[in-house]
Amino acid sequence: MKIHTPLIILVSLTLAFAGCSKHARSSLPKSSDLGVIDVSSGKPSNHALADGRACTIASTMLPNGNVSLITSIVETNGSTTRSRTITFEAPVDGRAYTFAFDTNTIITVALRK
Repeated sequence: MKIHTPLIILVSLTLAFAGCSKHARSSLPKSSDLGVIDVSSGKPSNHALADGRACTIASTMLPNGNVSLITSIVETNGSTTRSRTITFEAPVDGRAYTFAFDTNTIITVALRK
């Protein structure tokens, strides 16, 4: 027991100090619910996001019955403008779809013909 007691005390102290360390909190991505998007019109849908960025979604009906959503977000910071685009494919069934635009932005839309 003589040998194990210091070891047990050392492990206990190590675990106690490890539990007190501060960890950086990861921030959650910004989530934007853009509502229902009419995909049959073929017209782009424009949205202003809560943080001042502009979002445009252009839809294209595909032969397999799905729709291709070309989503662009334009961010203006002073005199600098940055635009990013992704393409997302989903069935048109009235359900809401959530997709990650990037590591900081999540977009939710419902599709309607």
